[in-house]
Amino acid sequence: MREAEIELALEFLAAVQGEQTFEVVDDQGRRVSSLLYPHRGQMYIYSAELRLDRFAIGGSYGTSAFRRTTCTDSDWWPDISSEYVWLESQSQTKPKLERFDINLYYRALDLKWDNSKAIQEFLDFLRLSRQGKFYLDAFVGYQKQRAAIL
Repeated sequence: MREAEIELALEFLAAVQGEQTFEVVDDQGRRVSSLLYPHRGQMYIYSAELRLDRFAIGGSYGTSAFRRTTCTDSDWWPDISSEYVWLESQSQTKPKLERFDINLYYRALDLKWDNSKAIQEFLDFLRLSRQGKFYLDAFVGYQKQRAAIL
């Protein structure tokens, strides 16, 4: 083992905005019900990586700090093809989102810029700067997300 690197990071996303919509349709393709959950607030993502020569393992955990928003539930008569909403209700909800991932990396290519003619011709072919390093990592990973309405 030549060297080991440990990288720790905290990412803060200040103005996360979006929405999730879930729809129920009947066997003729007509809408029966629709739920709309808006998301507004912040996300925190904690990540770490341990690199040993050409191998690395890394992972992250993300959690939300969303504000309370208004959820809308719209329902239609299932046997009428009308676009008019039969019943609509709204409620205050506070969505919670968590995400996990873990990755295993292998550094397949690690080019350090030196004065060799072959490296300089390769960089010119790719139109890359002659400063720094060029990496090519292959990885496999697992990711899971879950959400809940509080």
